[in-house]
Amino acid sequence: MKKENKNKNSGYTLAEMLGYLFALSLISVLVVNSLLTLSKAFISMKTSRAVGTSAVVSFDQMVKEIRSAKSIALSSVLKTNPGKLVLTMPAGSPTTTVEFSLGNSNSLHKFENGIDQGVLTATGTEVSRLVFRAATTTKSTAVSIEMTIKDSTGRTSTEEKFFSTATMRTY
Repeated sequence: MKKENKNKNSGYTLAEMLGYLFALSLISVLVVNSLLTLSKAFISMKTSRAVGTSAVVSFDQMVKEIRSAKSIALSSVLKTNPGKLVLTMPAGSPTTTVEFSLGNSNSLHKFENGIDQGVLTATGTEVSRLVFRAATTTKSTAVSIEMTIKDSTGRTSTEEKFFSTATMRTY
């Protein structure tokens, strides 16, 4: 009976081990890079969504109140940043005045009869520019709104400009 040496061909050579380590490290680098890219994309999407949501909610409230208003009060600050819009509501309305202006953290606030009704912009967003302009004709008055909203998370920042115009109903 002859004994065979089984240890002669068992195990991996140094070249094979280096090849496997190189392949494993290359795959690891690709996975980590993909995760970082996805994370950045998610943060960018989150800031864009916060800015867009703030714009939709803010403009919806402002346009609705402008269309219902009787006139623009003299205490309004027009054509300047930060602007303040004070609307006089028609007789018989439970609210006599509605005001839109910036608060402490550059968030847009709505006031009814001088009482703060809350913030219209999303948490973490700030309004960096708010300008109201009035255009009056013999038959109607329109209010133009220019607003820039910014949101930052880490090193990712999103800033967008929004514009709208609403015409007051005649009473």
